[in-house]
Amino acid sequence: MERLSAGVTGIDRMLNGGFPRGYLILLIGEYGTGKTIFSLQYLWKGLELGEPGVYITLDQDEEEIIATAGDFGWELEPYINEEMLAVIRLNPADIKVSIERVESELPDLIRRFRTKRLVFDSITLFETLFSDEAERRERIYTLAGLFKGSGLTTVMTSEGLGGMSLQSRYGFAEYLADGVISLRYIRQCEIREVSLALEIVKMRRTAHSRKIMPYSITDKGIVVHTGAELF
Repeated sequence: MERLSAGVTGIDRMLNGGFPRGYLILLIGEYGTGKTIFSLQYLWKGLELGEPGVYITLDQDEEEIIATAGDFGWELEPYINEEMLAVIRLNPADIKVSIERVESELPDLIRRFRTKRLVFDSITLFETLFSDEAERRERIYTLAGLFKGSGLTTVMTSEGLGGMSLQSRYGFAEYLADGVISLRYIRQCEIREVSLALEIVKMRRTAHSRKIMPYSITDKGIVVHTGAELF
């Protein structure tokens, strides 16, 4: 099975070499657990390896994405100028047009940029745009099918329910994903500092670590401490 480096220190080891190429990975986490950082780190690794990427966002513009990445030393602007990275801002106010834009532009971007990696941030905001559950599921199913059919290795972020739950807010996207990674807060007792914990909940057709690992958000990005365990 061909694999692609996740770019996050420790993750490749947990996955026996990285994300299987072409997989749709759902990254579930509460606010502040580093979902956007993880996603940018994943794209940055690809750029370092000469693998072009696309970042699709519903709540940040290109300048904000560039600024966030720059905080960790990942200078995206030269790659955007060289057409190795595209940042697409979708308009939540007109989601039908936004979906049509992705469907029409993504194949061209893949051809023109020779795209290998894709990030969609976030599926939760996308889901909140639909009040009808049946329509919400249909839209998510269509979107997931588009990403899988593209052949790209995709990281899609989602808010979690919080606490010890491994479920996304609406509890549907994880069934469509090939892999699910949980980022969450852990408090083992009240007198201790809250820890950040990462768990690979599922990864289809491949062996992976099932241990809950502590991780840190550093000035160089996310680091998973695979030499330590929380439980």
